[in-house]
Amino acid sequence: MEYNDGDTDLEPYLNPLLLQAGGSVEKLGLEALRRALSDGTLLVVGVKLWSALHSETWRHREAATQAFLDYVTGPLPPKYEGKTKKLFLAACDVAQIACRDKLL
Repeated sequence: MEYNDGDTDLEPYLNPLLLQAGGSVEKLGLEALRRALSDGTLLVVGVKLWSALHSETWRHREAATQAFLDYVTGPLPPKYEGKTKKLFLAACDVAQIACRDKLL
């Protein structure tokens, strides 16, 4: 619930965009993270991206969405070769949130 493989995988994509966006991303509370953990999304996208995606600051939400898009359109990480279900479901969750965001 603090840091996981998803954070490690997405750091190179997310950190530069969050730096441009400015400010700091507040980590979501346990209840908000539990749902994402229970369906596996949190392990793919990481706590930092999931928190940024739910931030009150639109620039953080935009950075999180762009970082995840860059991640999934790049080369497939070896750990997902032949096992893309979790990545696909996480992409659906991120897309659903991003599409419902009126500012994005």
